[in-house]
Amino acid sequence: MNNDKKNQNNEKENKLTNAELAHEHAHDAMHCLVYGNFKAAIEEFTKAIELNPNNADLYYHRGCAYKKLKQYGLAFKNIQIAAEMNPSYHLYHITLEELKEYKK
Repeated sequence: MNNDKKNQNNEKENKLTNAELAHEHAHDAMHCLVYGNFKAAIEEFTKAIELNPNNADLYYHRGCAYKKLKQYGLAFKNIQIAAEMNPSYHLYHITLEELKEYKK
């Protein structure tokens, strides 16, 4: 990448809010999930969470990526955070119950 293009990208990133950048990382992470690149999805969800730590869905989806990698403890931890942030969303609780079976 040439310097002009790199500078344009840096300027674009500087103009975006944290929420917008988090959305971009989340979008990239979902793309990775769909195509089975779970490690990359976790990295992108982690970046999104760093920018927007109050989004329960980010924790939930990162937990789902950990589940796909059979890292059930990390999956449970992330989805539990999501459930605590949004206790009325039943999917989080259903997934936690499923993960309890894996942890036995």
